[in-house]
Amino acid sequence: MNNRTKFSLSFICFIVLSCHSSISQNVNYYQIQINELAKDFKLPKKIFDQIESNIAAVSSSVRPVYVFLPLKVKLFSAQNSVLKNDSIEISLPNGGGEIDLKNYILNQGTFSLSFSKEQFQNLPKIEFLYFLSETVSATIDQEIFGLGCGKMANLSKQFESLQKNDFLKLNTTDQRHMFVAAGYYIFVFRENNQVYLTHLHLTDSRYNKSLCSTIL
Repeated sequence: MNNRTKFSLSFICFIVLSCHSSISQNVNYYQIQINELAKDFKLPKKIFDQIESNIAAVSSSVRPVYVFLPLKVKLFSAQNSVLKNDSIEISLPNGGGEIDLKNYILNQGTFSLSFSKEQFQNLPKIEFLYFLSETVSATIDQEIFGLGCGKMANLSKQFESLQKNDFLKLNTTDQRHMFVAAGYYIFVFRENNQVYLTHLHLTDSRYNKSLCSTIL
């Protein structure tokens, strides 16, 4: 199996396709509220241009109106002591913000990340969900983990699955979680010219050497 194939399998397992699990969807989550607003909200030009283009295709006389949304992110582990609390829901302010996994991971093991389903129920249909990688790719046990610096993946088709507790499973061994999932998750919802935006910047400051110098 060549390196490109190994990378594809790793990425499919961790980001695109659901990894089977028996985690219950009815979990009581420890609530954490982050009130600090994101330092900035940088939208990659590719996404911005696509939003503008989609609106112009409907009407050339209107301009987009941007609304920033809060975001709720869940962390769950069926293994005791991997996380500081086995089930955590983190609420980010309007526009989203940063989650530093250093503050929540206690030991090595597996945990899941998901986005609370209820927060999206009254929003228009999602237009884009992009993941922008903030780490180098790494070879671990002869498999390549991560997309690499500044590489982008369209996760729009996985939006519903990412609301399930057991879809995105991450493992902290040898920083696998960092190489696979660290970066920016950018959510774009749209109804006519009304554009709703939020984002998650997921990082782990214990491993800053694995981060790219700049991607946005």
